[in-house]
Amino acid sequence: MASGFHALRDTDLRQALRRTVLAPLRRNPQARVITEMDVGRARVDVVTIHHELVGYEIKSDVDSLHRLPNQIEYYNRVLDRATLVTTERHLRAAQQQLPPEWGILLADFWCRGVQLHRLRPAQRNPHLRDYELARLLWRAELLATLRDAGALTGYQRQRCTVLRQRLVEVLPLRTLRAVVRRCLKQRPWWHHTPAVAVVDHA
Repeated sequence: MASGFHALRDTDLRQALRRTVLAPLRRNPQARVITEMDVGRARVDVVTIHHELVGYEIKSDVDSLHRLPNQIEYYNRVLDRATLVTTERHLRAAQQQLPPEWGILLADFWCRGVQLHRLRPAQRNPHLRDYELARLLWRAELLATLRDAGALTGYQRQRCTVLRQRLVEVLPLRTLRAVVRRCLKQRPWWHHTPAVAVVDHA
């Protein structure tokens, strides 16, 4: 039975994603799977953190695409790769909006349940912004990273905006990406339960 005869909801797509793509990462002690993570003025449905920061945006049959352009803009500032998980209902319209580097997982309903088909793999995002990546770090993480880089002197009492700017001045993008992944994975309250990521905007 095709998805046109069975409305696929957010929970259907999330369960299929957990059962397939996310299952190996959930078993990997070096990886993290985060549900609902704020990135600027958007929130990623699922983020995986391992060798890269990878996001999955879910658009079910009962969702709309009106927020997709805004999500693309903010996801592309910080995610190494991004994939849309959607249904036949949204496929054509989504393909017209998605940048070529975004992956697509198409969900369909069969007798054995919801299946995901990879229409195209996610490619490396060429639009990363170092300052926006630094915005994912909490103040304590910014200070610790600057201290480790030998660049904290005179900045201990500065606002986060100044600390972020200092950080992107002293760290190359590749190093900053690794720092952000390490800090996100080390946040202890993510180790046991999915939670919304709160970014320190001060």
